[in-house]
Amino acid sequence: RSLRSSTTSTETRKIDIKVSISYQTDIRQARMVILNVLNKEEKILQTEEKLVYVHELAESGVILGIRCYVKNEDLWDVKWKLTELIKYAFDENNIEIPYKQIDVHTKSIDVS
Repeated sequence: RSLRSSTTSTETRKIDIKVSISYQTDIRQARMVILNVLNKEEKILQTEEKLVYVHELAESGVILGIRCYVKNEDLWDVKWKLTELIKYAFDENNIEIPYKQIDVHTKSIDVS
């Protein structure tokens, strides 16, 4: 029995994606934007549960988990497409994806 046949024996596959949003973003709005993307993608199995949930409250932002199901053969194409479409949808709805940054404060010292 080959490894390939054991890993692809099911007809459907789960897609898990994690995206980060800024703490200033309304989680409900981001969830709706993502669900709209999921609902429009024809290769996602609409009979299966689609989830958008808070995965983690991280250092730089809120990490949302996204879960949906596709036919086995559509896994990678849909995962890559969704990642891109979610970024476009975030841009269109002014949802910020945070990045790590450091605030530096300087203090003047009088050396006279």
